Amino acid sequence: MKSNIHIKFLTVFAIFLFFLVKLPAFGVENHYLQVFYPKEEFSQIDAKSTFFIGHTNNNALLKINGKDVKIYPNGSFVSVFPLKDGANYVRITSNIQGSSKSLFYHIRTSLKSNVLPEFPMKIDKESIKPYKNLFVQESDIIQVSFKASTGHKAVFAVGNKFNIPMKESPKGTYIGTYKVKNSDNFNNTKIYVRIISKYAKLTKYATCNVSSIKNLSGIVENNLSTIKESMPNGKRMIPLPKNTEFEITGKQNGYYRFKLNDYKNAWVKEEDIKISDNKKNPLNIVKNI
Repeated sequence: MKSNIHIKFLTVFAIFLFFLVKLPAFGVENHYLQVFYPKEEFSQIDAKSTFFIGHTNNNALLKINGKDVKIYPNGSFVSVFPLKDGANYVRITSNIQGSSKSLFYHIRTSLKSNVLPEFPMKIDKESIKPYKNLFVQESDIIQVSFKASTGHKAVFAVGNKFNIPMKESPKGTYIGTYKVKNSDNFNNTKIYVRIISKYAKLTKYATCNVSSIKNLSGIVENNLSTIKESMPNGKRMIPLPKNTEFEITGKQNGYYRFKLNDYKNAWVKEEDIKISDNKKNPLNIVKNI
């Protein structure tokens, strides 16, 4: 176990050194904050601490949950952040001459076995996934999971799609999926999960909503957009140029899916683009590259 942790540390530190050498510094006119690790705003990290590795202006004031963080001359930073068992909420802020940029992270940690007993019946509301709003189209898979009292029947619902079955695997964790149909028309539709015993039912709602996505386009707002090949842990791609337009085909975990070409999709971070209703002239592929 210790050797694995050590290997992970060396890997992360090597990545940081790479960015420390490769990343350019940015001036005041282009205030910027980007985190390379952790990769996702919502994540599960079962350890006593984690790293935050990223980049911002070299003359900015950087804080993580109110504590100052050192910025290297080219704007790179690395910080070790202690984790507590359960939910950890992290805010990273970069301030420079009246301009402020912030990123938020929700990290769940399980440092000990926390399988809930069969009775009394409980659902861990903070464990319900997905966390963020989803945009979906036909054939997309909506995956829902949560932690709750072990040994029960579990189902979930998306709007009027009721009693979608879920399996318990591993113990105390329930997982289920729903494949979106062409006839589905979700509009900020709620998701709820439910466990059922012989004696009672218990229901909790997810924090996210689901919407069907049709005829929306996105426009890249800066030259440093975060692009991924796939979700959740796909490889980083070269940023798209500012003002690139594309057709949006989905959204999950803070990223929009878009058509890179007629054969391939990619994902862009939601804060790097602006959305427009494109009903009159829907885009099929990336334009203005």
